[in-house]
Order: sequence, then C-alpha cells, then structure tokens
Amino acid sequence: NYMAFLRLITACIENNVKTIVFTSSMAVYGDNHKVPFDEEYLPHPCDPYGVAKASIERLLQIYGKEFGLNCVILRLHNVYGIRQNIWDPYRNVIGIFINRLLYGKPPIIYGDGTQKRAFSHISDIAPYIVKSAFIETCYGVVINLGGSGPRTINEVAKIVLEKFDSELDPLYADPRLCEVKDAYCTVRKSKKLLVFREKADFCEEIRKTIEWAKAAKIRQFKYFDPNKYEITKKMPITWTEEQI
Repeated sequence: NYMAFLRLITACIENNVKTIVFTSSMAVYGDNHKVPFDEEYLPHPCDPYGVAKASIERLLQIYGKEFGLNCVILRLHNVYGIRQNIWDPYRNVIGIFINRLLYGKPPIIYGDGTQKRAFSHISDIAPYIVKSAFIETCYGVVINLGGSGPRTINEVAKIVLEKFDSELDPLYADPRLCEVKDAYCTVRKSKKLLVFREKADFCEEIRKTIEWAKAAKIRQFKYFDPNKYEITKKMPITWTEEQI
C-alpha cells in the first residue's frame, strides 16, 4: 500500500494533478478508542494494514501542504457488493463467507462472533467518493464514510447463510492476532460535508451479491506463498490453502 501510493503521489505532483481522494480505512483507529470512532481521534493502528493507511494519510497531508495538492481522506469500512473481490482469503468477511459457501465450505468465524462491524454497500459509497473531489470544504479533511449501523459477525454469518439457502453451520476458530473487538464509525462529518445518506438494504444487497457470485463462476481463493510473503507464526488458519 505505502510504496505504491508513494509512486502514485510522486507522479501526481510531477504532472500537476490538482486533487487526490484517498480511500483510507477505519483500521487507522486501532484498538485504543471507544466506538463509534470519530475523526477527532488520533490514529492508533494495531496491524500492518492500519499502519500503512495511517502513514499514507500523513504523507498525503504533508505533500498536500507542500505542493498545493487538494487532498481528501475518506476512511471507509467493510465495503461490499456486486463485483467485489471475493477470491481474496485475507480481507472482507462477507466475500470470504460467500466464497467458502460457493465451494461447499462453512463460514469460519474468529473468536465468538460477538465482535461488531458496520458494513457499507458500494452504491452508498462510490457517489460520495466522486463528489468529495469537487467540494472545497472537503480538502485537507479526514471524513469517515460508510455504514453507521453495527452488526455482530454472528449476525452477518446468519444472514449470508440464509440468503445462500445453506444449511451449513459456521466453524469457530481462535481470535485473529491484533483484531479489534468492535469497530464502527460516526458519520456526523460525512452527513455535514457530503450530505451522506445510506440507502442500501443490507439483507437485500447480500442476496444480490450472492446471486451475482453464483452466476459469475467465482474462482476459489487465491493464496500467496506464506514462506515468501508472510510471517507464518500465529497465521490465521484460513490464510494458507493447506490449513483449510
């Protein structure tokens, strides 16, 4: 994430790009704040992904000030919907659940499933990403953007199983390393600056995403070789093909 963005922003500056909208993540908040996470909280990421996103945010703020670049930082969370990447075994719980069910495997839940997340349908996100680039009051500002209603992972698994018409039961595994228990955000600023409104119905959009995935003949998970790219100690059981 970081090195790719560094190359991108360098090219933008050299070619006089005026505005950048960066899709960050609520992972920057980490595990040291009460929910719902507010933009006024200082970043406290507790995993490499969150650290990378927080670092990019800071780099963008510095370069924006130094080179006169209009920058908008949108902290998204758990975006899902038709045409999402659901062959990635490492992120996006809804996609992971659907992929496993497509191949006759039950969802795997880390911990007891009571952890809470807010989910954001792409139709509620994409228009505001575009809109933010043309609103001057968004320049230089960090904005949470996404769903505001938290759900437990147990609840999400139940809905996905029902919409898939599956009789399988979830499997439970040990909690993931560095996972935040509850993570969802305020939407106060996005409502004020972007006039943000949630419209998507969660259960209905899950059904549509499942129907799309069934028709699209989604491939099975694509894994990296952990011996080349990852620390293998304490690696979650679903991160390597041999352990599933």
